[in-house]
Amino acid sequence: MYKTKIEKWETQLAIKKLEDFFKEEFSKRMAVTQVNGPLFVEPSTGLNDNLSGTETPVSFNYNDTNLEIVHSLAKWKRFALWEFQVPPGKGIFVHMDAIRPNENYLTKYHSLHVEQYDWEKTILRRNRNIDFLFKEVEKIYQSILETKRKMINLYPALSDNMAKEVTFISSEELRQLYPELTPEEREKEFAEINKAIFIYGIGYNLLDEKPHGLRAPDYDDWKINGDLIVWDEVNQDALELSSMGVRVDKEALNTQMKVSSIDVFTDFHKSVLNEVVPFSIGGGIGRSRINMFVLEKAHIGEVQTTYWPEKYRQEMLDQGIELLK
Repeated sequence: MYKTKIEKWETQLAIKKLEDFFKEEFSKRMAVTQVNGPLFVEPSTGLNDNLSGTETPVSFNYNDTNLEIVHSLAKWKRFALWEFQVPPGKGIFVHMDAIRPNENYLTKYHSLHVEQYDWEKTILRRNRNIDFLFKEVEKIYQSILETKRKMINLYPALSDNMAKEVTFISSEELRQLYPELTPEEREKEFAEINKAIFIYGIGYNLLDEKPHGLRAPDYDDWKINGDLIVWDEVNQDALELSSMGVRVDKEALNTQMKVSSIDVFTDFHKSVLNEVVPFSIGGGIGRSRINMFVLEKAHIGEVQTTYWPEKYRQEMLDQGIELLK
C-alpha cells in the first residue's frame, strides 16, 4: 500500500519551499517576471481560451455584463506582452487559477481546480522554429530538475530518479513507433523508457487521419508546439507537466481556423492578423502537478485543496491516500 514520504503538515511547508525554488530557477532561466492576471474576462474580448473547443467556461453576471472564469491565459498573456511593451527575449508569468467543470473524470492528475504557472515571452519572427522551441523546453525541464535537487537536500527520503535531459519526438514519429496504441498509451510506453519526453506537433491529423490530441486553433502553432511529459514512478504512469508552443502568426491562424471550421474572428484574432500583438512563445506549467511529482505523491489531492466526492475520498483512503479537504 502507498505511504507518503512527507507527512501532511510537513508537505505544506515543503510546497512553499518547492514553489519558491522553482519560481527562482524558472524566472532566471526563462527571463520571465511574475505579474498579476485576471480570474475572469468578458467573452466578447475573445481572450478566454477554447482549449480543445468542447469545454464550457464557468460564467456569471455582474449587472448587465456576462463574465467568464478563465480556462487559461494564453491569449491574455500575448495581449499583455503588447500592453507592457515587453522586449524580445523577456516575458511574464502568472499564478493562474481556473475552474474547468467539464473535467468529468476526477483522477490522480485531474481536479476541477486548475493551477498553472502561465507564462509568455516576446520573440522575433526568426525564432518561430522548432529548434527555438526545444531550447525553451530544456530551460523549463532544467528548472524542474534543479528544484528536485534542492528538495532532495532538504528531504533525503525523496528519490534522485529524474532523467538528466529531455527526449524529443514528433507525434507522427511516436505514432509510427506504436501504431496499434492510442495516443495516451504511446505516451506511457515512451515515457517509461525515456523518463522525460517532449512530444511536438500536436493538433493536425497524423497520417492515420487522427490527431495526437485536440488543440484550440488560435493560440499554439500546431507545427511548433507540444507537451512535456515525465514518468511518474509512484503511479507507474505518464504525467504531463506542461503544454506549450510558439504562438500563431496570421498564416497559422488562418489555416488552423479553416481546418477547425471556425469563421468567427474576435478582436484578439484581428490583433494577430494585423500583427498588433507581438510574436511570442508560451504555455502553462501545472503547479500542483510539479508539487505532486517532485514530492513523490500518489495523488494531486495530496498537494491541492479542492472538491472530491466523499465516495471517491474513501476509495483513495482505502489505498493509503489521504486527500486534503
